[in-house]
Amino acid sequence: MPRSLIVILRGRRGGSPARAALLTAALVAVAGCGDSSTGPQATHTKKPTPVDVSALVTAATGSSYNGVARSLVFLPAFTMSPINTAACPYSSKDQGFVCTPVVQSGITIKTTYQLLDASGHPLSAADALTLAAIRVITDVDGSMSLVSPTTGTLSTTTLHSHADNTLSGLLTDKRTLNGVTTERDTAASVFNGLATKLAVSATTTVGNLDIPSAASAFPASGTITSDASTSESLGNSTPFTSTSHVVITFSGTSTVTIALTVGSSSQHCTLDLTHASGLSCTPG
Repeated sequence: MPRSLIVILRGRRGGSPARAALLTAALVAVAGCGDSSTGPQATHTKKPTPVDVSALVTAATGSSYNGVARSLVFLPAFTMSPINTAACPYSSKDQGFVCTPVVQSGITIKTTYQLLDASGHPLSAADALTLAAIRVITDVDGSMSLVSPTTGTLSTTTLHSHADNTLSGLLTDKRTLNGVTTERDTAASVFNGLATKLAVSATTTVGNLDIPSAASAFPASGTITSDASTSESLGNSTPFTSTSHVVITFSGTSTVTIALTVGSSSQHCTLDLTHASGLSCTPG
């Protein structure tokens, strides 16, 4: 079954056409990934215990939880559907499984994952009895153009993102996610003859995020932090620059606490993840 990697750009209300373009553009890329039938054989004498590697890769991206933090600093939120692990052959050179790059609408997505034992050594095949962690590296690069169906605004969005995440604790009853994503994104648009441009450079860090096994549960602990520098220009005017800092803290319920700083202004917020439009903030 093919996988879909959807890049959704969300943001707060208001802003320029370039900001709106960056926050509403969407990319759907389909890729095939999988375990190799030609890579080195596992060292076990018995048949390996099956592992749902596809689900682990999806969980290791952190896409189910980091979209809120990223959207608050005007970054794309990545959502991955289950992948087909039959299309990512094992590479002895990379000591991991390298998926065929996906190119869609000018954007290239590259995914590599490593299966690790309890000592951090790479495995050439998945076995539930020895698989302790999974490391997933995702690179997104390229440009895409969109035309607004309502205003006719032409916008070009460029994405350069590198994510490196590790989901550990697979041999225990507590799975923990840690990782870092760095990126540089831009959006340029022309509306009524006026050019606008938005550029964002950012780092998003997932820190000791407890990943629940139940689909309806929420992380019992952990944080997601995004730091971004934004530059926005209108026509030939001097670019307006600002910085953003967001820390989301999880506590086991659907409601998370958010510390948000934009420039010199700080707010304390709460958000029910089941009702993403209900962000409530107070100055402080």
